[in-house]
Amino acid sequence: DPQYHKLAPTFVVNLPPGGSAKMLQLSLEIMTYEPSVIETLSANDPMIRHHLLNLLEEQQAARLMTVAGKEGLQKAIHGLLTEQLTALEEPGRIKGVFFTQFVMQ
Repeated sequence: DPQYHKLAPTFVVNLPPGGSAKMLQLSLEIMTYEPSVIETLSANDPMIRHHLLNLLEEQQAARLMTVAGKEGLQKAIHGLLTEQLTALEEPGRIKGVFFTQFVMQ
């Protein structure tokens, strides 16, 4: 059965200047079939959040306003988390990244 892990609290980042939105508020849930992935993510939460914040702060508002832009961000987050799990020698894999809240202002 799939298991979901919510990365809490919600991410709130400033977007690069010059765009139509200045801030992004984003809630994420990670899907996996392996409990060890959730354990590894939880045990390394500060490092994982650090890397995700850096990724989110680089996003362009105009791109995130499109479906393709949101899907691209999901893929980038999936890739980043996969890299981090590999670096932590976690054999389990992430099967999905889901936005449960997505607000730009």
